[in-house]
Amino acid sequence: MGGSTFLSFDQPPLSVQLNEFTLGDGCAVAVTMSHKLADGTSFAEFLKAWADTARACGVHARPKFESAALFPPQDVMPESMPVAPSMLMPARLLIRGEQLERAEEVEVERYMFTSWCRFPFYETDFGWGGPAWVASPPYMLENFFLLMSARGGDGFEVWAFLTEEEMEGFANDPELLAFTSSPATSVHALGS
Repeated sequence: MGGSTFLSFDQPPLSVQLNEFTLGDGCAVAVTMSHKLADGTSFAEFLKAWADTARACGVHARPKFESAALFPPQDVMPESMPVAPSMLMPARLLIRGEQLERAEEVEVERYMFTSWCRFPFYETDFGWGGPAWVASPPYMLENFFLLMSARGGDGFEVWAFLTEEEMEGFANDPELLAFTSSPATSVHALGS
């Protein structure tokens, strides 16, 4: 599954791609939606409602477009974000519940974080069963971290988008690795 994009103004508002594996042992659904059309919660609910409709289950959740009343708009986004597509090294870490209990607050400067934790992506079932894995497309934002719930809800994945030099230090930091279930995995290696 994909995510919301907010940097590009020339992309379609919604794109969907279905890939069936040649050995007949599954498929992958890729979906991306413009952030101008929906935020992360709305995107996750859209996918779940679409899957429910495909299975003839009916729509269980109807979006309520009232966020502006609950959270008045503020101009907090920087006018430009540092984009460096050729120099970024994305990686993924898995942090389980037991590591969360040992975690301490760490002061971080000049990094952006967003969370898709507890979004119902793993509840999206088009009739083939829930997804084996939900992933984010690579965000081409420097010093950007995306948190996503792990399958089964026990812990979360950290998607880090850093320069190659910063990734080397991040992925091999012993203090950080003490809180993870697996070493950092290059997103590029996941496809091989």
